[in-house]
Amino acid sequence: FSKYDKNIIVTGSCDTTIKLWDLRRIEKPLTILSGHKYAVRRVKFSPHHPSMVMSASYDMSVMFWDFMATPNPLLARYDQHTEFVVGCSFNLFTENLVASCGWDEKCCVFMNQYNQMQQTTAMQPPVFPSNAPIATN
Repeated sequence: FSKYDKNIIVTGSCDTTIKLWDLRRIEKPLTILSGHKYAVRRVKFSPHHPSMVMSASYDMSVMFWDFMATPNPLLARYDQHTEFVVGCSFNLFTENLVASCGWDEKCCVFMNQYNQMQQTTAMQPPVFPSNAPIATN
């Protein structure tokens, strides 16, 4: 779930794609991110940037995405693992500090060096149009 919009979720799939969904209109994804070669094992929203997602894959890579960017949403790719990457996480307190772990028994903690989103001085949460009312309980 996105902390910036309670109706937006991200999923990773064995079809190698990452999809963003609006829970108010689940019949079609908002966007599809492609770039991994094998199944996407883990996806996480950034706690610091409203439109950044990190993904970990069986292709032994970790990728960073700006799902609002067009035409190329891929920000960075890291290939530090020698086996499947099965976990990833953003540090909640230090911006761009991330960790990944894989079947190679390595836990890699590193700074996401390439981050063009830092160039924006005032990031606003993404706004997704909606013609459906938000369900409340």
